Amino acid sequence: MPDPYNILESARDGASFHFVPSQPQAGRPWWHLVLHYGPITSVFLLAITLTGASFMADTIDYATSVTKFEHGQIYEFWDAGHLLWRPLAWSTFRLLRPVTGLIAGPDDRSNSIVQLICLNIFAGFGCVILFHGFLGGFGIRQWIINIVTTGFILANAFLNYVHTGCAYIPGLFAVLLALYLLALSPEQPAGSTGTAVLSGVVLAIAVCFWLPYILVVPAVLLFPLARGGWGKYQWHRAIFAAIAAAVVVVLCYGAVIHHLHLNSVAAIRAWVNSASHGVTHTAGISRFVFGFARSFINMGEDGPLFKRYLLRDPFNPVLFTDLFRISLGKLLLFYAVMAELLLSLWRSGPGKRISALFAISAIPVVSFGMYWQGGDMERYLPLYPFLFLIVAHALEQLESTLRLKIALLVFLAVMAVSNTRALSRTTLQHQQRVLQAELDTLRPHLNRHSIVLVPPHSKLVAYMRDNPPDASSTDVRLYEVVEMGKEESPYWRKNIASLILSIWANGGDVWASTCLFDSRPYPTCGWVEGEDQRVLWSSVYEFFAHLQTSRRLSGKFVLVLPSSTNKEFSSLLSARVTK
Repeated sequence: MPDPYNILESARDGASFHFVPSQPQAGRPWWHLVLHYGPITSVFLLAITLTGASFMADTIDYATSVTKFEHGQIYEFWDAGHLLWRPLAWSTFRLLRPVTGLIAGPDDRSNSIVQLICLNIFAGFGCVILFHGFLGGFGIRQWIINIVTTGFILANAFLNYVHTGCAYIPGLFAVLLALYLLALSPEQPAGSTGTAVLSGVVLAIAVCFWLPYILVVPAVLLFPLARGGWGKYQWHRAIFAAIAAAVVVVLCYGAVIHHLHLNSVAAIRAWVNSASHGVTHTAGISRFVFGFARSFINMGEDGPLFKRYLLRDPFNPVLFTDLFRISLGKLLLFYAVMAELLLSLWRSGPGKRISALFAISAIPVVSFGMYWQGGDMERYLPLYPFLFLIVAHALEQLESTLRLKIALLVFLAVMAVSNTRALSRTTLQHQQRVLQAELDTLRPHLNRHSIVLVPPHSKLVAYMRDNPPDASSTDVRLYEVVEMGKEESPYWRKNIASLILSIWANGGDVWASTCLFDSRPYPTCGWVEGEDQRVLWSSVYEFFAHLQTSRRLSGKFVLVLPSSTNKEFSSLLSARVTK
């Protein structure tokens, strides 16, 4: 890291956009380093201690894949979207199994989950230190660096995923490290080649951890040009980093393609497409608008309400005036501050370079978000280094208006309060107790073959994925009747009918959420009409209205009888080839 006490003061005057690291002075007391990084380290440790993840995403799938691979089974181990994440997780499992066993016990999957979360926490701390030092290289004042880095830590996507076992935060760490290495390159090509190559290798690792990081590769590679002009030394660093990144990515993917015996373009394309896990119908500007803002500021559980308003849900209509009582204020604040920030930077001389760099990173990321799963908050993590850099730059520059600086500080404060409240361990534990009580009512009535059918976006399903039982235990098996936006979604009736018959054949019971039997879905059901135009509520109600049921549990679940009528109806649907 550059010594913060020797950064050139002239970098603050707005005359240029330069990263000017200096050589650390020998003999400087160790406590200077503690004072410099101590405050932001304390913020990170407090955030890790007092908050948790509201959404663990694919953590359980990674852990399952690792444990199956350990026992000789291949379960999505070589995923094109996360090429090196599972191999790294498996290597960590082999190395640290004796240590994490003291915490997680004998269950392999639990050990893998603990290890993946630890990897994310260490990578998250690395992100914080790198970004803090990265801002320091521009001569930005210490109080601004601390405030913006605190915002980085408490941003919704970062604060959530640093508690998970996903590849997003380690990938972000690699992107930041690549940026930092490029920034540290000396002005002479003889000394910069090795650093540039290393930065390219690290950038390739980020792509191999999570493929969408490839969208910001151009911005990372152009960073030396953006900060230092179009001189030959800057081109030298960018070109060598690009070559190194390309070679490593080609070698990694080529090795896996060879290992999997993918001998045709069609086979390779099918393997790459499998990384989408069948998700096909998730495009749309409205998803992007909400998801982009949600990546930074927590919107609570207001996502379905925004969807109902935008899609004109006939069952649970939401008026525009209703939105003002929920998270619309946060949404408007985010985009108002973003618009003012970008306009202000573009008007200023040095701000044009940095805003252009942000545009180079944002255009592909935003375009991809509009095309595929734009509502997912992790989709915009690749933008974090560039977005928070322009925030720090705007707060530092004298040309920035007082209105903009106040707006940025207000937004960072609102973001921090909203996110820490939503992800506080107290809040999460309260939500988990409510869901656990529902599961406890079901458990005495289930055997190991029984299932429970629930509507899409069920909180119970999310809770079970985020808090998995030991692999050896028998627990509630929940199935959403349809997964929206997937290639198989239109065939849900055939699939559910086949599932019901197989459960009965194995001696299990089929329970279903009572809301599936309502002619109109209640708001608490989570259904949004029009979310996937191929699946309408009328078809869901029609399906379950044909089924004979028996006793109810706490008014929320009903037993589907294995009667001859139900078996005949399910057999008829399961035999269909069409939707």
